[in-house]
Amino acid sequence: MLTNYRDFMDEQIRKYPTVPMYAYRDRVTKQRVEVLPAQFKESALRLAAYLLKEGYEHKHVGIFSPNSYHFILARQALLCCGCTVVMLDIRMETAELKGLVEDSDCCAIFCAEESRERAEEIAKDCGVSLLYMSRIDEYMKIGGECRAEGKCMAEEVEIDPDALAFLFYTSGTTGRNKGVMLSQRNYIFPKIMEYEQETWATGDNILVLPFTHVMSETAHLNAMFSGHTLYINQNIRHLFDEMLEEKPEIMVLVPLFVQAFMDQLWKTIRDEGREEEVRKQIEENSKNESLTLDDKREMFAHELSIFGGRLYKLISGGAPIAPRLIREFQDFGIDVLCGYGSSECAGVISVNLYGHNRVGSSGFTLKNTEIRIDHPDKNGIGEICIKGDHVMMGYYKKPKETEEVLRDGWVHSGDCGYFDEDHYLYVTGRIKNLIILSNGENVSPEEIERRIARNPAVKEVQVYAEDESIVAEIYPDYDYFKAFKIENGEETLRQYVLDLNEELADYKRIHQIRIRKDPFEKTSTGKIKRK
Repeated sequence: MLTNYRDFMDEQIRKYPTVPMYAYRDRVTKQRVEVLPAQFKESALRLAAYLLKEGYEHKHVGIFSPNSYHFILARQALLCCGCTVVMLDIRMETAELKGLVEDSDCCAIFCAEESRERAEEIAKDCGVSLLYMSRIDEYMKIGGECRAEGKCMAEEVEIDPDALAFLFYTSGTTGRNKGVMLSQRNYIFPKIMEYEQETWATGDNILVLPFTHVMSETAHLNAMFSGHTLYINQNIRHLFDEMLEEKPEIMVLVPLFVQAFMDQLWKTIRDEGREEEVRKQIEENSKNESLTLDDKREMFAHELSIFGGRLYKLISGGAPIAPRLIREFQDFGIDVLCGYGSSECAGVISVNLYGHNRVGSSGFTLKNTEIRIDHPDKNGIGEICIKGDHVMMGYYKKPKETEEVLRDGWVHSGDCGYFDEDHYLYVTGRIKNLIILSNGENVSPEEIERRIARNPAVKEVQVYAEDESIVAEIYPDYDYFKAFKIENGEETLRQYVLDLNEELADYKRIHQIRIRKDPFEKTSTGKIKRK
């Protein structure tokens, strides 16, 4: 039974010796590079030997870098040394990062050239060492020499699968960060051995989720355990060009990019002067229930060629996604699979499966995971609680907060939800976001937001209470207004919300409608920060 990342490398060599684990474009030569399992293992062990030589065994070391192959190599080498990997998100402000470095007890930081200047400021102020990804080849050479002499052998380092291995800092919508403690076992088991393999049935992947995101680690492991090559996009500016070259079948990304893909698709269609024709075809297709996703992809093969021509599945995580956006992709034959997860449960708790995707739900509970609904109301809605081998060890140096969330092995998520008759999970909102009115009624702002977001002219929306009034603040899709030549688009949206009020219970009705000119401020994973 696999319990740590070091053994995982051996398992890849045994199962898929000729299937590259990773592929990427070299930033200097621009050549495509493939990395076989045996090559990856050798590189990781050489880098680990250097780290052992420098005294980093079982230390806390941060990674401060955009997505890259060296990011993954550094992470693997640190785990082979029994280190704790502290994920430092480059999108965070420098002052906030300094606080995380100090809180996490980092003694060193791996940094990329792009983040070097900030990393050096952080290192100086926090009194930590720096390891430069631009020097990884040099480090590996030194480590290789050590290994040739039989010194600094990572294979001899004792790895406790239940010891602290990762610190992921939550970027909650209220701005409070807590260090989620995860072990190597939390990820390896049951994420690998018991994951719903249908999700990763075929196809190479391009991973777009930030590697510092907790779900990214799950995606890495499950993709490779299923025998995929994980292609690493190292610069978003080159993403569409690389998709044309790589022709991915599966992609893992945050909702922000799902929306960007749809925007690019319609832009291409408009540039070709075919928008009316395509929309008419989609309308016709909606009348034919026998059409499959495969049928639609074949029908719109020309339009979908901008994604490489083979893309059939997007796996979205990190933030809620509008059901409207999922249906838009399904109109073109691409399924968007979303689920439910949290840092406290190593990323994923439930997920929709290809061919069994119920839009609006969070899918089926993963194997080896238990979910119960605590204190359900008359509609079966209560707090979602989770138990399993992927449940976190706790919050770093925060015993009080840990006790509040982790009780008798169950994570009390703070999310409200319910199961339908087919056991699909639905997440209705956050308990802490509930609007509690003076008449005793509880209103879930997320429920109303989902209703408003059904309108394709709504790009972002937030609902909140102000002086006993429910407010809907909307950022419209101004490109949509322009594309459909909608005059007075903002007033049209206001009328839409007023009409929606007629469908809502009296206590849920919206009293104020505010239209924004700019997007909402968001967390590093794309979630709108709550007022």
